[in-house]
Amino acid sequence: MYDQKAEANEFIGDDRAEAVSKACRFYGIEEAELKIVIPAGGEIFGSGAGRREIVKYLAAVVEFLDSDPQRRGCFLFNALAELAGTDPFVLSETQTYLEDTRECIVAAIHAGLETGEINQCAEPGAVAVAITATEIGMSMAAKAQLDRRALVDMASTALQPLY
Repeated sequence: MYDQKAEANEFIGDDRAEAVSKACRFYGIEEAELKIVIPAGGEIFGSGAGRREIVKYLAAVVEFLDSDPQRRGCFLFNALAELAGTDPFVLSETQTYLEDTRECIVAAIHAGLETGEINQCAEPGAVAVAITATEIGMSMAAKAQLDRRALVDMASTALQPLY
């Protein structure tokens, strides 16, 4: 049986209290139930701009989708998809957005590989596309009123190639 507390995740905040608060909300538990691991000085994992920034990005998507009562993310992606087929400007803007997102994720993966925050990643471009596709899928899942846990599971699965 799946135990959400057994899965390790990174939580980033301006301070420890904010990170702990995010973790508690993510897992739906009290602070006393958390198992907190803080890397010792000099340990490379848990620091750096690579994986951490990608995790923050998907965490922000989860927050947006979970907190928006109108679940508009799906509408925006669907509108772009429908209009892109008939409007060259919308097609160009959509392609630019998707490519810019992919490039940012690829750059973060490369940064993580260079610092050692990410140990291996066979094909950064493919992983970046999968993460972007997950963002779009998460918006559809939110529109279908899947719960926060489902969104978190989707994000966690997309991040697995970075661990």
